[in-house]
Amino acid sequence: MNDANPDCTTAPLDEVFDAMCAGDFAMPEIVADVYPPFPQGRDAALNRHWITHAIHAHDYAVFDCVLARGVPVNVNDDKGYGPLTTLLEMEREMWHSLST
Repeated sequence: MNDANPDCTTAPLDEVFDAMCAGDFAMPEIVADVYPPFPQGRDAALNRHWITHAIHAHDYAVFDCVLARGVPVNVNDDKGYGPLTTLLEMEREMWHSLST
């Protein structure tokens, strides 16, 4: 369950996101074949763009995989950032943490 949509479970989303984070492209590919809109649009549980999930997987290969499916990059996440801005912000945070 989730607060935004109490009738919708996050279990499938969690499974796909965990696979993305692990660099396992088999799960997202299976989901893409079963649910052809994936990774276009948003997930049903959190109403977040799939490209945003790919960014938060912290693996450029996942981001590249999602981009290869023609996902538009002219969308904003829940903080108002576009995907490329989010990537740059994460990169900046990573370099900052390494330099301290």
